[in-house]
Order: sequence, then C-alpha cells, then structure tokens
Amino acid sequence: MAGLDRHDRLFYNELLNLQTITIPSSVAKINAQAFYGCSSLTTVTIENGSGELTFSRYYNTTDPAFPKNTYIYDWFTGCNIQILYLGRNYTGEGSTQPFKGMTSLQNLTIGNTITSIGSGAFNDCSKLKTVRIENGTVTLTQLAIFSP
Repeated sequence: MAGLDRHDRLFYNELLNLQTITIPSSVAKINAQAFYGCSSLTTVTIENGSGELTFSRYYNTTDPAFPKNTYIYDWFTGCNIQILYLGRNYTGEGSTQPFKGMTSLQNLTIGNTITSIGSGAFNDCSKLKTVRIENGTVTLTQLAIFSP
C-alpha cells in the first residue's frame, strides 16, 4: 500500500464507524483529509518502520466547504482519537503539525524508531495526559507538545 488518499477514492470517509486503524509501515503517504469526519476513530497506530511517513496537503480549488485556492491539511479533523502510537518519523508538506488539534488525545506513545518530532506537532491537544517514549533517543523540537 503506497498511500492513503481520501480525494481519489474516498478511502475512509465512508467508514464512519471506524474505531481503530493500524497504518502499516508499507504506507508511505497520507493525503489531506484521509480520515476526515471519522468521528468514531479513537485509536491510531502508525507501525514502526525505517522510512518516513509523509503527510501531504491538498490544494482546494473546488470544495465549497473550505476556502477556495488554499492548502488543506486536515488529516484527522473530525476524529476523536484518544490513543496514538507514533512508530516512525514523519514529514509534512508545508506543516510539522499533523496531530495538532487532536482535542480528544489522552495517550501518546512514541516508538523507538522516532528520532525527532517537529515544532508544534501536538499543539492544542488539551487532554493529553500521558506521553510514553519507548527505548531510544527522541529530540523534541521546541514546543512539540504544547497546549495553551
């Protein structure tokens, strides 16, 4: 599986009862809005792996629900994710904050293959109570985990 993409195949948008998902290490890219509106989604596991996972953006020219001619980054908007296992490094096209605004997130585990987490990655995760770092060394960029 090369990537997860809502716009080409409405991949998970139709699965409103999806509660748990494991993103295997074979997935290289998650496109914007891949999990948009999956309100039952509470647990996400991004499996350990050596390759980076890319969170890509979407340039909106047609969807009236979003500002026209702007980039959309909403990978998990509308989800109620409470548990996140982050098993590999990631990069974001134009954003270091793929997990920003996960207001239901309570438990975060950072896998032993993670070497760094970008600035503001977990901004506005106001219910985050537990952060567990598995064996390994992680560099947390300034304010990676911050909630005003």
